[in-house]
Amino acid sequence: MRRVVTVGPEVGLHARPAAALVAAAARAPGAVRIGREDAAGASMVDAKSILSVLTLGAERGQRLILEAEDAAVLDELATLIETP
Repeated sequence: MRRVVTVGPEVGLHARPAAALVAAAARAPGAVRIGREDAAGASMVDAKSILSVLTLGAERGQRLILEAEDAAVLDELATLIETP
């Protein structure tokens, strides 16, 4: 399953928000991936890796793509990313 979300926190997806996202992804069964939605396409990384998530450099207003096997996981992650 796939969902497009917009980064809401003013600081973007940095340290604290990224750590919360990774913790939630780590609890999910199966693969969870995240990537930036760019004009050049999406480069997906493992959402269970803090280093991978931080390398996205996602700023407020940036659109991200989430992929997971479960809709409930997507809902939880989307809430974490979109909530300011």
